[in-house]
Amino acid sequence: MTATDSSYEQAAAWLDQMNRSVFDAADGERFDAWMNADPLNREAFAELAAIWDSEELETACAAEPAATAAPRRLFAAGWVSSARVALVAAATAAIVLFTATMIPRDYGSAPGEMRRVALADGTSVVLGGSSSISVRMLPWRRAIDLERGEASFDVAHDAARPMAVRIGETRVTVLGTAFHIDRLAADRVTVAVSRGSVRVNTGTEELDISRLEAVRAMSGRLQRVRFEPELQVASGWFVAKEAPLADLVEKLRRYSKTPIRITNGQARALRVTGRFKIADVAGTLNTLEGLYGIEIARRNSSIEISL
Repeated sequence: MTATDSSYEQAAAWLDQMNRSVFDAADGERFDAWMNADPLNREAFAELAAIWDSEELETACAAEPAATAAPRRLFAAGWVSSARVALVAAATAAIVLFTATMIPRDYGSAPGEMRRVALADGTSVVLGGSSSISVRMLPWRRAIDLERGEASFDVAHDAARPMAVRIGETRVTVLGTAFHIDRLAADRVTVAVSRGSVRVNTGTEELDISRLEAVRAMSGRLQRVRFEPELQVASGWFVAKEAPLADLVEKLRRYSKTPIRITNGQARALRVTGRFKIADVAGTLNTLEGLYGIEIARRNSSIEISL
């Protein structure tokens, strides 16, 4: 969810008003009502307020013509008649320069690759095979999207900048801890904590989990599951207990250079149990053929599974 241009313009107007000599109780009530009316208003105000007090604003305005000089200087010099216009212009100029820190940075891994990533705040991330994240490091928060696959996080503590990891509709909020997230499908996510604690929110349910606890988010519901120590990194193994075949196939995809597809609903609904060496894609597929009678067609461009 991202603040709109309208929210930014209104936020700029409030910042202008708050920096004038008169701001009474009635103004405060109206400001509170505006902030509570829409989360996007709060987001826009937080971003512009952070920029207003930042060194980046001074740097940006120093590089701009006089018309977009720092608003505080403009007020003192009396160069403009509308403080709101000056603030909007200066904030816009600052945002343009400040964008470099706001643009997401993307990190990904190849099939079968375990990639270690060191983030700017000191957080360490280990990506499993065929996995990717998008990272934004802002002065007031840290935001990560796990777009596919799995990742283990060792988060640098920063109480002033909480970190949130988003996995589809599921959100994991932390300050400083170590945990693992496995995105098995758009509506199926497993979160396991090896140190500290996290809060998992699906939009409809919320649950706090601590060290050596795990939870699965599925279709908006949260369910506690067994913590599996060996699965806190991309170990090349998958432990399944009545798990959908689709989950096992998703794990195999992270090690296979050839796309793997399930071609019918009957195979997709099949439940499997066992400890599978997913790093050995061919061996696991052969095991599945023998145990569950599935049919595997190996073509030039894909591997197709049916039942």
